[in-house]
This record gives sequence, structure tokens and C-alpha cells, in this order.
Amino acid sequence: MWRVLAAFVVLGSVVASAQTMTVPDGFAKVAGGDAFKALAKKGDKIAVQAYRDGDAELVTVAWEWKSDAPSRSGLERFEHDLVGRSMADGAREVSNTALFDRDPMQVEVFDTLGGRRIYHRRIYTVDAKNLVHIWWTICTAPATAIEACEQAQRTMKLDVAHAVTLPIEPPPAPKPSAGAFQVPASYPDADRPGTIVVPDGYHELTIPKLDDLLGTVQQIMVGRMSDVVGRIYAPADDSVRLLAISFRLSIEKDAPRELVRQFDAELSGSEVAPRLADKNLASEQTSAKLERHTLYGADHDYVYVYSVTCIGPIATRAGCVRALATMRLAVPDQVAPTDPFWDADHHRSALGQLVVVLLVVVAPLALLIWIAKNRQRRRRR
Repeated sequence: MWRVLAAFVVLGSVVASAQTMTVPDGFAKVAGGDAFKALAKKGDKIAVQAYRDGDAELVTVAWEWKSDAPSRSGLERFEHDLVGRSMADGAREVSNTALFDRDPMQVEVFDTLGGRRIYHRRIYTVDAKNLVHIWWTICTAPATAIEACEQAQRTMKLDVAHAVTLPIEPPPAPKPSAGAFQVPASYPDADRPGTIVVPDGYHELTIPKLDDLLGTVQQIMVGRMSDVVGRIYAPADDSVRLLAISFRLSIEKDAPRELVRQFDAELSGSEVAPRLADKNLASEQTSAKLERHTLYGADHDYVYVYSVTCIGPIATRAGCVRALATMRLAVPDQVAPTDPFWDADHHRSALGQLVVVLLVVVAPLALLIWIAKNRQRRRRR
């Protein structure tokens, strides 16, 4: 028989929450979960429990913290940060579904690490005292051993006394902007700052060397380059490649606009400065072999780059090129390119910034493009 786990946390004398889930037979309590406890800040209430059955592990997290003015968008930003903070070292995200227009708000994240699957499921709700309650479970196991734990996650319930329903915030009115790149003020995707509508009929290609290279680049440039994601898509006739790459680059002593200018000049071989496109800078490059559009954004710590390249003869890449108009890049706490911050001089020379761009970004991207263009050639060998 399965048994029901119930965790009760009492706050003061009137507000309480109950987290319940049916735990499968065979799962026994074990020590663990310290990494999840470390996510809490001073003043938070967090209770973590680990269970194990052979190769399968189940961790439960009951977490409460105070918010001055809770909102759905604020919790969504918190969730976005939590995804990165809670990902196991070396893990790769497969999918992320965040439903913050529901009551209660729900999130499901699927990661892989080696031959193991990691399923996160989180439920968010808020009470009348502005306490945010999170009921979170994590299943980790090989694919052949995870089913019982995954089914148990579907029984999760979070009951909060004096729970309130946060209003659903209307989307911001679009701002008129010239050119193809019109970036919405809202965050377009909960787990990636850059998005594009892939053309109908395109499928994602699995290229192990692409993943290996992205991981190697991020390890070598740890501290400067992070959140590196690369995807390659192609139509059924394999006549063109759509290569989408996103990453962020730590600003440190570099002026953001100069970093972008150096990057764009080296990548495209042109000294034309990227143009203003709403909250981003944007550039385009066209040749007989490819067409590339790149969006640049920044917060006070990072420059974000989202670059999509259509690789193939001009006659075959028309559908891919049309999709470039759907590119979007938006990040939390985004700084507009008109802000003086973009030109802040932290006393690193232009030559020093060029070295950073060449070593950290341009050389790896050039190699990624080479992989996309020559995949068929390597396969024939």
C-alpha cells in the first residue's frame, strides 16, 4: 500500500499550510537534500526530506518566505532564477513548463544527467500575510526506475489557510518600433531569454559534438560565459540549417556597448554598429552561404546574446529567413541601450575587450557554425 506524506508548518497562530503527497511503497527516509536547504535565505522556513528506493530518489521541499508585494510576474522571475540555482552540476534541461496563470501556480521541469532523469514539480501559493508557500518534489532515477516516483508527484497537494488569489496581470501594450525586431517588454519564455518560432516542417537535429562543444566552452570560460544553449534544426529535405545560439557574458570591467560592437564586428567582418531595436541592439549579416540575425540585451551584470543563423543557398533558405522576424530577446531587469550604463567605462582598454570577445565568444561560435554546415560531410565519412 502507498502511504500519504503530510508536512505541516505553522506560522504564528492563524496561518498554516499543509503539503501532502502519496509516497510509493519501498521508499524509505534517508539523509540528504542539503543542496536544496542551501537555496533558502535567512528568515525563510524550509523543510527538506529525502527518500530512496534502489536507484530512485525522492526529495520533498516545503518552503516559505515573505514577499513585500507578491505578484505572478514576481514569482515567475523567482522561478526562473530557481531553475538555474537548483539544477544539478552537469545536468541538461530538456523541458520547462511554468503555468503562472493558474491557481495554484505550477511548474514542471525535466532535466537529464548522464543516464538519469530528474523531474521537478513545484506548486506556488500566497497567503493573506504575503507569505509565499512552495511545495516542491524532485524525482531522480534512471528511466526504468522513475515511473512510481513520477506518478507520486501527480498526487501533490498544497493547502494554505487564508490563501489569496493573485490577479492575472494583463500583457503590456506593444510599443511601436521600426524594423523587424520588435521585442515585447514581457519575458517571452520562462527558461530561455531568446526565442524563435521554428518553421513548420523543421525538426531538431541531435548532434552530440554540438553539445560536447557547448559544454567545453562553458567550462573553459566559467565566470565569463554561462547559460550556453545551442540548437540546430532542418527541414525534411535537409537543404538548410537553422542554428540558434544563446548565452550570457559577464560584463565585469567591460563597457556593454563596446563588448557588443567588438563581438559584432568580429563575427560579421563589418564595422557597422548594431542598431537600436526597442530594448535591444540588433544586427544582420547576409552572404551567399548564410543569413544571421543577432539580438543583444543587458542587465547590470551580463550582456545577453541571441544569434540565429540560416545556413544554406539563398534559394533554399527563404522559409528559414522569414522565421528570423519572430526572434525575441527579453531578460528580467533589462537595461535599455539608451541608458548611460551601456557606455560605462571601467578602465579596460578596447584591445582588452577585443581579446575577451575573440577568446570567449567568436572562436567557439565559428566552430559551431562549421559543425552545422559540415554535419552531412562528417556523417558520410
